[in-house]
Amino acid sequence: MRTLTHRIGIALYRAAHLAGSPAHWSILWRDRWPGRVHIYPDREHLEAALDWLCRAQDASPEGGVSAGYFLGRGWAPPYPETTGYIIPTLLRGAALLGRPELIERAVRLGDWERAIQLPGGAVRGGRSRLEAAPYPIVFNTGQVILGWVSLHRALGEARFLEAASRAADWLVQVQDANGPWSRHVYGKAATVYHSRVAWALFEISAETGDPRYSRAAAANIRWTLDQLDADGWSARMALEPGDRPLTHTIAYTLRGLLESLPYLEAETAARARAAVVVAATALTDRIRPADGRPAGLPATFGPGWVPEARYSCLTGEAQLVGIWTRLHRLTGDARFRRAARRLLLGVKAAQVLATRHPGIHGGLAGSRPLGGGYVPFAYPNWAAKFLADALLEQAPAGLVGLPSLPG
Repeated sequence: MRTLTHRIGIALYRAAHLAGSPAHWSILWRDRWPGRVHIYPDREHLEAALDWLCRAQDASPEGGVSAGYFLGRGWAPPYPETTGYIIPTLLRGAALLGRPELIERAVRLGDWERAIQLPGGAVRGGRSRLEAAPYPIVFNTGQVILGWVSLHRALGEARFLEAASRAADWLVQVQDANGPWSRHVYGKAATVYHSRVAWALFEISAETGDPRYSRAAAANIRWTLDQLDADGWSARMALEPGDRPLTHTIAYTLRGLLESLPYLEAETAARARAAVVVAATALTDRIRPADGRPAGLPATFGPGWVPEARYSCLTGEAQLVGIWTRLHRLTGDARFRRAARRLLLGVKAAQVLATRHPGIHGGLAGSRPLGGGYVPFAYPNWAAKFLADALLEQAPAGLVGLPSLPG
């Protein structure tokens, strides 16, 4: 019955919201009957993703980056959380591709985040109009810290470090005594994907020399590791209590642990590295062809890494490409390199370059198929961001001008 209801919902959505747009119908047709898949060199996909992010920024007169392009509704209002972690992507793209205008855009985004920073230092939640989202959120705050720190490292502008420090002070104040954050969080529950918040605190600690931030980050990582099963899975990876973890939030968790390794004491670092490797290895074994299409992963996983969805979360797949690429460099294990390239081909195939529609060309859908359970019928900005990151990670090692920036 649930499947039937879902199919009826998709049909009604298409009929009521997508009619009248030839570009939309073309995308829906391609989604249902993909035919020949066109995959281009990495640079072309990277340029297209960055250009899409620029259009998403331009589509937001309030400032920030539009949360995404939604079929039937157009460009959404700006999203503070993802705008923050798009900043390092623009900076890295500027350095790699020789596009200084991306630096200017990143600065504008950092200043917009400063302008809407809450009085207590936190970053607000929500993807709706800002006046409807005056509440602080822990995860968002960590992600914007990553953006501010990257701007300070790249440009030395003190205003970004000051904003990041205020935000970090707030995170320390609201952290639970044993390491997690259970207040001012999505789903009103502590989650292990807050390891990305710990990573942000390590970065600001390294930038300021303030040990309070690194102590808070280390406490969170220790708590996170205690929540993981022996194979690296945890129910606390899910967006909401009771849900199954998405590859998106699984990748959040693994990336936070991976980036925290240089800052951790030896014993905790060894535990964190082992957890990332075992989980990432399990996921390499779950790559599958999908109805004759390019390879992908199920969107959600249960205990023991058992697949529990028939659709794919493209955002999570792009994130995992970056994680596997980094793990290959860290461990030398060729399985991670092979998995990264195989999955990247599938994600590149999902990026539409054969249209001039500004909301679609170069973007990446939330789900494959488009009507899947994660941000359906939409091109969220964080999907394009993580695709760009995955492609940036493929750049030759030692390439001149590619900075070391958080993101």
